Amino acid sequence: MSYTKPDRMQPDWQDTCNMLDTCYASVLPNAHSSDITIKQTYSAGIPAIYCDRTKILQAVQNLLHNAIQAVEVGCKTGGEIELQADIDYTDGQQSVLIRVIDNGHGIADEVSDSLFEPFTTTRAKGTGLGLAIVQRIAEQHGGKVWAKNREGTDGAEFALLLPIEGLLSMSDAA
Repeated sequence: MSYTKPDRMQPDWQDTCNMLDTCYASVLPNAHSSDITIKQTYSAGIPAIYCDRTKILQAVQNLLHNAIQAVEVGCKTGGEIELQADIDYTDGQQSVLIRVIDNGHGIADEVSDSLFEPFTTTRAKGTGLGLAIVQRIAEQHGGKVWAKNREGTDGAEFALLLPIEGLLSMSDAA
């Protein structure tokens, strides 16, 4: 875990769908061993983003691992996770919106307000750093992360919004 270490960013233009495919492939054996299906849904024309590939992979993998763990605990049959990517125009800039949606137990009320704070966990063996790391990575890229329980059904949705030129525009401002 590298939550307390200073970060060195290594940005470059990265194929967003390729990064998501890499994350998908890395968690697939874990999902299959727990009888969980992961579906990929990417909108047409998802652009490349200027980012630190290693950090974005870490963020998305953290979200996918959390979804797998939530489904293992909270889903009696037919565990499902969906990895989505869409183009978004929030705040007047083009961004990629990555969503991880599961049919697990959802977000517990007692942690919903502190979900992205360090050491917040509902797991006995959890460190509580995964989502804090995701938030830090999102912010380092000029993006945002948020979560909500799914309406009308079990599970949760985690969203990671990354501006296309997030690190590029941040380095220009420095």
